[in-house]
Formats: sequence, C-alpha cells, structure tokens
Amino acid sequence: RTVLFDVISQPLWPEYNTHQAIAVPRSQWVATTASSSFRVLGQGFVQYFKLQAVAEMLPEVISFHVKMIKQPEQELIRVAMESYSFIFQTLCTDWSPKQWDTFAESLHSLLDASIILESHFLPYLSHSQEEWAVQHCPHSGHSNNSSFGSRKAFNEPQDVPSFASQPTLVAYQISQMYRQKLVVQFIESIFPTHFTGLSQGHVTSILNLLFKFYNSACFFNSSGLFKWRLALWVGGGPNIALLGAVLAEQSSTITLYFKVSFWMKECRGDDDSILNPLLNRCSDVLQHFVALDAQDKLSENGEENTLPTHLSEIHVLAPVLVLIISGLCGWDEQLFLRHVRKLHQMFLELILCNDRGIRQEVKRYFETWSGHLAKVC
Repeated sequence: RTVLFDVISQPLWPEYNTHQAIAVPRSQWVATTASSSFRVLGQGFVQYFKLQAVAEMLPEVISFHVKMIKQPEQELIRVAMESYSFIFQTLCTDWSPKQWDTFAESLHSLLDASIILESHFLPYLSHSQEEWAVQHCPHSGHSNNSSFGSRKAFNEPQDVPSFASQPTLVAYQISQMYRQKLVVQFIESIFPTHFTGLSQGHVTSILNLLFKFYNSACFFNSSGLFKWRLALWVGGGPNIALLGAVLAEQSSTITLYFKVSFWMKECRGDDDSILNPLLNRCSDVLQHFVALDAQDKLSENGEENTLPTHLSEIHVLAPVLVLIISGLCGWDEQLFLRHVRKLHQMFLELILCNDRGIRQEVKRYFETWSGHLAKVC
C-alpha cells in the first residue's frame, strides 16, 4: 500500500490536482508506471485478501481506485477501472454486508462523478431552451442552484461560440463520457448475477443516477443546444464522434435502467416503491419520444434537418421503447389494468410512429389490453 499508492498517485500531488505541472508527461506515466502498478496492486490485494489485516484495507483500496478513476486521462480511467472490476469480480462472493456497503458507496460515487453537469453549458443555450428547462428541471435530479439556477442564461439570447473557441468544455465532456461508458459497462457486466448482494436502497440509488445520465444526454440533445451540436458537426472528425458517443450513452444508460427496473419488479415483488418510479420513468421516456416523433413528422413535411438521421435521438431511442412496451405487456392482468392503463394515451399517439418495431409492440399492447378487458367484462 505505502509503495504502490505513492507510485501511482505521485504525479497528482498535491491533493490529486490535475493541473499540477509534472516532469514526466502524464500520458507516458499512465502507459507505463500506472498500468503495471495497478496490475500488481489488484493481484496482490486479491491474493492476500483472506488475511484479516488485508481484508480490512478494502475501503481504502476501493477509495483509492475511485480517486484514480475520477482523473481526466482516459488511459488512467481504463486501467483503474480494470483493477476495480478485477477486485470486485474476484472477491465479491465472500463479502460481508458491510463490505457490500463499501462497494455500493464507491459505485455511487463513480456514477455521480461521471454526470455531465448542465451548468457548464448554460452560457451557450439559445433562448428557446427556457421552455425545455421549465419542462425538465423538476425531473433532472439536480438542484435549482446547480443546473438551472441562472435565469439570466435563458432570458438574454447570446451568440453561440464556435467549437474551436471551447476546447476545454469539449475535453471535459469527452472525459466524462468515457468514464460514464466504462462505469455503465461495468454495471452491465455484474447484472443480474451480482446484484443480489445489493440492497434495494443501493439498487434504487444506482437507478436514479443512471436516469440522471439519460437526462443529461437529453439536455445535450435538446433544441437549446442545437447550435452547439451543429458547430461540432461542422468541425468534423473527433467532434462528430462525440455527438455519436452522447447518443450511444443515452441509449445504453436508459436501456440498462429499464432492464434493472423490470428485474427489480420481478424479483422483489409488486411494491409501490418499485412500481411507481418505474411507471413514472416509462411515462417520461414515452412523452419524450412522442415529442421527438412529432418533430420528425414536421421535418418530413418540409422543415429542414441539418443533422443526419443517425445523429438523432429518435434513431437511438426506438429500441428503448420496444423494451418498455415489451416489459409492460409481460405484467399480469391485475397489475396491467391497474397501472399500465395510465400510459394509454401515449400508446394511442404511437400508433402512427414511423418505426415498425414500435408499431408492432404498440399493436401487442392493445391486443393485451383488449384481452384483459374481455376477461374482466
């Protein structure tokens, strides 16, 4: 611990200051020293974990990994995340409830640190973004002081700077997106096999943060930041990759959210504390998609669309709607009629959706609904 912790983190002192000047380029240090040191740290910790003195170091070792994963370098995030995953996958089957709490808290910290804060983009919002903020702020999970506290940004239209003038903001977003991607992939790799070790409170906390990821991506893809996205598209190259990465993470995080939510419903009963948040999130995503579909139809009627189809939300969210409808149609008759009927109006609006897969699932919904009603009558 004394040697490896210092070797890995030495270039980051004091207090892991990412702006601290160092003699050796950080990229070179990460590729050599950090990578091999993390491998030794993980293997050594796992090998001697049965010793009480080593097992008691779990909170400290996990905390150190979290600090490294929160750094901006993608290679450092990767090697630290690999070591974090290796320790978990190898040891978790023998953990006590207290050790599971330590892991759950660390995962919560990683998820929270990976959220792209809307407040960074407030100066670049168009005037029309005020309407979007009013609609989505209550569901964003951020306080008014953080994400949407500055009303000045909405009430005073400003010219949106070109991409070239904002490299720091884009670098921040790329770093956050990369960490977010790896953390989400890690959660996917342990679900559902290792989720049984997590309490319902832990799982709920993970779900809330996953939905924040989705909301953050919705914010980035909103009409108020269209000029910002257009500047990235015009910039070409890696900038376009960032647009695709945001959409990919928007899809993967909300897909994982619903997979875990429907699993919780099946495994832990029909508790209202599970059902109500799930139905609310279903409603949020369905409403968002209905609005996107309406915009898409307007575009087909002559309104110019300056970004390609594969960079649109409607393209990546269609499979998510299929997942939602399929999951709801699998509920038993009593539960379906009591809860799912609340979403009936949105399903009516999706009958004429352009996506064939969604139309097929909507057809299945109405067949299920009419079948259940026939039995009741």
